[in-house]
Amino acid sequence: MFTISAEAEKYIADLFEQQDEELGLKIEVEKAGTPVANVTFNFARPKELHKKYTKFPYKGFDAYISVSYLGYLKGSDVALKIDGTAKKLTITAPNAKGSAPKNDAPLKEKIEYTLYTEISPRLASRGGFANW
Repeated sequence: MFTISAEAEKYIADLFEQQDEELGLKIEVEKAGTPVANVTFNFARPKELHKKYTKFPYKGFDAYISVSYLGYLKGSDVALKIDGTAKKLTITAPNAKGSAPKNDAPLKEKIEYTLYTEISPRLASRGGFANW
């Protein structure tokens, strides 16, 4: 499925330990299968989740993923990035955006894919954006 590094697992468990109620980690893929797909982590109340969420137990917390996202998260890795005193979770999800257009795909599809996967992220890192 996907892996969570030991450092990230401890960091997440520490976050859950600070909560006053029983919560789980809900992992979702916004706009799955598109060039603008984005993986999100959110606190969730397990009893409020739909029955189509699969539970993955970890030390100190449980992660919940909808069965519709399992394929998009296959081969994903969650890590903890430390930058000075700041810590943040990062995820590498190679299947979240789907696959690149094939050679015989329409030109518009190839341009959109390049715009969303290569150009927009670079512009966003400098505070800009590109729109098609």
